[in-house]
Amino acid sequence: MKISIITVCLNAETVIRKTIDSVLNQTFSDFEYVIKDGGSKDRTLSIAQSYESAFHDKGIDFRITSCADTGPYDAMNQAVLLSRGEWVLFMNAGDWFVNPNVLAEIEKSGVLPSSDVVYGDVIQRNGALYLYSRAAEMKNTLLEMPFCHQSALVRTSLLKEHPFSTRYKICADQRFFLEMYLAKKRFSHLPFAVAVYDVDGLSSDRKRLLQEKMDILQEFGLANNERIRLLKKREGRRIMNQFIKRCIPAPVQNGLRKRAGWKTEIENHE
Repeated sequence: MKISIITVCLNAETVIRKTIDSVLNQTFSDFEYVIKDGGSKDRTLSIAQSYESAFHDKGIDFRITSCADTGPYDAMNQAVLLSRGEWVLFMNAGDWFVNPNVLAEIEKSGVLPSSDVVYGDVIQRNGALYLYSRAAEMKNTLLEMPFCHQSALVRTSLLKEHPFSTRYKICADQRFFLEMYLAKKRFSHLPFAVAVYDVDGLSSDRKRLLQEKMDILQEFGLANNERIRLLKKREGRRIMNQFIKRCIPAPVQNGLRKRAGWKTEIENHE
């Protein structure tokens, strides 16, 4: 089996259908779909279970597991252990594939056999507005995540050998990709968007986010003065932007976003 698509979720009844539909509608079918639920108290599980026959009819292995975990990264680790594909792609509840041909385009690109990590661009979503966001250069990994996790495929063997560190509650994926980069694993960039990513889900705990990023640099011996200064500068700017947004009415914010290039429709190109 080529790919394991994994969705971790908890009380996601309002957004889970969009995610599952985008997986079900993929034209490429050599994949399995694993939903790891953390013990939802709403209708998340019943909604997911209602799709079992649809996946079965397409010959796609579809599995749902619901059990306690200590957070998203623990849930992701648990799901990886259940996966049977050569590659893993995490598509979190509330995010979705840009179009039905994404997996087929990835297969057609021919980069999988020679890579350890394959990553594409992403479409950011904020309410009803969308922005194409190109992945940064890989050298950015020495400071922050250069791409969106939902746009990346990772060899399953690497995720099983190097599970996400649950020490980090926000940045464990950043730590993983930094570890792979320093180990000189092979990264390949896809010149198209893979996922639509809801930026409303970004962590609002900027203080903890900054601390985790600094702790990761410290863990790998990369916490020099210049990198710490750059991190603090970037996070300071983001904190200020958050503060400003809270003070500006939503219609005005949307107007500013449109002027900055945000669109009312998804455009899968720069």
